[in-house]
Amino acid sequence: MPVVEGAEAGSVVQQRKPEGVRNLGVPLATVQETEVFVQGGGAQQAFKFGQGGTPVGAGPRLGAFLKNLRPGDIFPGADRIGPPEGKPAVARAYTGDRMVGYVYLTTDIVNTRGYSSKPIDIVVGLSLDGQIVGAKLVEHHEPIVLIGIPEAKVQAFIDGYIGKNYVQEPPRPGAPPPVDIISGATVTLMVVGDSLTRSVLSVARHYGIGREGQAQAATAEHRVVDMAQESTESWDALLKSGAVGHLRLSVADVNKAFEATGRQGAIDHPEPGAPEDTFIDLYAALVSVPSIGRSLLGDPQLLLVDEPTAHLDGDTAAQVTEALLQLARGRTLIVATHDPALAARMHRVVRLDETGAQMEAA
Repeated sequence: MPVVEGAEAGSVVQQRKPEGVRNLGVPLATVQETEVFVQGGGAQQAFKFGQGGTPVGAGPRLGAFLKNLRPGDIFPGADRIGPPEGKPAVARAYTGDRMVGYVYLTTDIVNTRGYSSKPIDIVVGLSLDGQIVGAKLVEHHEPIVLIGIPEAKVQAFIDGYIGKNYVQEPPRPGAPPPVDIISGATVTLMVVGDSLTRSVLSVARHYGIGREGQAQAATAEHRVVDMAQESTESWDALLKSGAVGHLRLSVADVNKAFEATGRQGAIDHPEPGAPEDTFIDLYAALVSVPSIGRSLLGDPQLLLVDEPTAHLDGDTAAQVTEALLQLARGRTLIVATHDPALAARMHRVVRLDETGAQMEAA
């Protein structure tokens, strides 16, 4: 039974290993992703613990996976990898006494979830000039890979990113992945590609990797949500300021994008319709920002929010959480989330397990 710091005397602790856990870094018999429920004084809270006893989503887990990898497996030519350090967490790779790059875990950098709504953990080796020199899938919970598509095919897709340098050659918006998507695992592999790309750029920005990384580190604008801003704005003002984003694509725009990919299969199957016809006319806004939410939604007494922190890095997720709580003051807020940090901020939690049973915390 795990010990939970901060649990009150007399607390009841329950431990459960969920179905469908697959860990590729250690034998399955030693793997536990544990849900721990701490109950005391009539209250119940849920925590998730992953490999090595580290809370899932609550801190760096790189060290637990490095224990099961040889340096050369993830960073060819390296003979040792130092301990995890810094924020975001990285480990330095060495050849002899010479530092040659960094190693990190994608889910320590970006909060991207797979089709299962659980993390897909990939350990990445990144050279000092920003090149991906190694990438290894170490843990996942994707049902299609557990029961259908061989893991070797997913690893082959990941291998297609090795050799890419997104610091010196940033990916073009909307560009296809460097490897063809596997039919039947589209969502999973799109998440994998997004995790690799965004995590590389984030690590480069924070640690000044490569010329582009150094430039980004020197000039990056630090933006935060203004929690005190509660004034409302008109629709036109929101559009002008960029608080509401607008995307309109015509059929011609879509077909030009097909041509730009250079992939004959896409070029040979253009979107039908007149070139000037609208393909999509989309408006989007982050309504969890108090002033934007009130401007667009008015002053509702009930807020229903679905996965507001999904696919966000830890710092941004924390900002969105604070903004959402600010917006919900004096109102009823109902949130559907897999984020334990967000769930911990709620006054009451209703959890659905794999069987559909409800476990309620008040």
